[in-house]
Amino acid sequence: GDWVQLVVSNSSATILNHLLEPQPQSETHSEGAGEEELGVITDFLAPGTYVVAVAGAFVPTFKERVEGSGGVVTEYSSRQKLAPELVALLEVLKLVTSGGNESSSSSFEVELGGAGTLQVLTREGAMEIKFKNQENETLDFFSPSVDRSGRLELFVSVPGVLASAAGASGRKGIAEALASSCPSCVIEEARDAFEAAFEARQITNSSSRSSRSSSNDNNKRKHVSFKIAVPVDEASEMVASLASLPFVNWIENEVEVRIFNHIASEVLQIGSKGRKSRYEP
Repeated sequence: GDWVQLVVSNSSATILNHLLEPQPQSETHSEGAGEEELGVITDFLAPGTYVVAVAGAFVPTFKERVEGSGGVVTEYSSRQKLAPELVALLEVLKLVTSGGNESSSSSFEVELGGAGTLQVLTREGAMEIKFKNQENETLDFFSPSVDRSGRLELFVSVPGVLASAAGASGRKGIAEALASSCPSCVIEEARDAFEAAFEARQITNSSSRSSRSSSNDNNKRKHVSFKIAVPVDEASEMVASLASLPFVNWIENEVEVRIFNHIASEVLQIGSKGRKSRYEP
């Protein structure tokens, strides 16, 4: 059946894992008992607060159990699925587009009512947003990544246990649902055969009913990620549409990593030399 993502606060992982376990026949709520998978913790939001994916038929009973243990259950809203950096970026883009600028421009500025200007530069593979004062000095900046066509690049995450709802269609089924919700988006395929095989295995393991297996428990907590390119001038609308999908857990923008000063560069160089990669022979 359908799965629902809920936010549980004033609780702990230990308590929640216990509440998600099938319990004796004292509860005959429906087909949710027995060895049927009832739910899993998918994310940690803050101390005592978690995102939990729950089988639809088990939701009423789960809420009763949580409230009986002193916890609080609320909806996992679309807004909570957005990374803070993405929320800020969407506000900036909204300000830019409301000023009558075309998102395809390579460089444009927006006046900030005497407080300075907002300068947006786009080029192949990156977008740079600078906040400048009246003396044209850069006060702050960040660089969300864009593709060759100037589309904003996002990562959309789906918990493995929810990805299993796609059944045999696996990643392809989820990608089709994302594409249907975001018709202007371009969804990247799995990068290679290894990645495709890993995700297929993850989805299969997540759908297993053997909730007592520690290795399977880890699989259920893993996420399947999709890289999606969104037209800048439709970013707010498309992100809202993606976030409204019940199986989507998290959306964030890809950020271009760059070094802007010699001190940061030196720190990275020292760090990379001082610690051997686990992938090095």
